[in-house]
Amino acid sequence: GPELEPLKLQAKDLGINKHVIFSGGLSHNDIVTKLQSSSIAVFPYCRNKQYSEEGFGLVLVEALGCDCAVIASRQPAIIEIIKDNQTGLLIDEKDPQAISQSILKLLNNPEKRDLLAEKGRTDVLKRFDWAQVGQSYITLLNKCLNE
Repeated sequence: GPELEPLKLQAKDLGINKHVIFSGGLSHNDIVTKLQSSSIAVFPYCRNKQYSEEGFGLVLVEALGCDCAVIASRQPAIIEIIKDNQTGLLIDEKDPQAISQSILKLLNNPEKRDLLAEKGRTDVLKRFDWAQVGQSYITLLNKCLNE
């Protein structure tokens, strides 16, 4: 978006530009491929100026389904998806130190990272698989029809 050039400049100024990729828009298949080749996915959600927050977080569910260990900001919709220290790591929003500490924690402890990824994938497949979601809608509609 419009912040691309300023962000590239900031990465250069910070000396991290060789470690940052600005990929631009990706197709759904490319996103899945990137997630499947990643061991950690980070979602530093934060409220905007009107204090609205992240909605459901579908891309977070997709990352969990692709076997990524997930780090995400603690927000109401996100805590419905992530169980802290069980299926992912939750951090406070706008806390870059918490983000970096969580990333280092998982990079330095591959067993923990793999366990979070495994439990996250299992949980997300159990709760958000299309067949499961479809059955939940059928159950809800039948309940409404019977009332």
